[in-house]
Amino acid sequence: MGRPPIGGRAMTATERQRRHRQRFRAEFAQERAGLVRSHRQETELLREAERAEHGDLSSEQRIALADRLADMVMDYLRRAQALSKRAMRVRAGRGR
Repeated sequence: MGRPPIGGRAMTATERQRRHRQRFRAEFAQERAGLVRSHRQETELLREAERAEHGDLSSEQRIALADRLADMVMDYLRRAQALSKRAMRVRAGRGR
């Protein structure tokens, strides 16, 4: 189950808990970094969308922008589905 024992002995509850917390913190840091990145990208795309609404973009640029906006929406959908699955596991009292 999990990693091998430290130094050839069985892990104590404290050691298991410490490893679990380290893993959780690393995952949380990655998720948070992804959210910050996606917020910046969203802000940039919305600014471009405003320019497109005012007619400042060519038709090719508008099509490319529409594709990027659609990709962003799909990323949000995937993230929402993953979070929903995690919420269901938490609600059921199960780990991974």
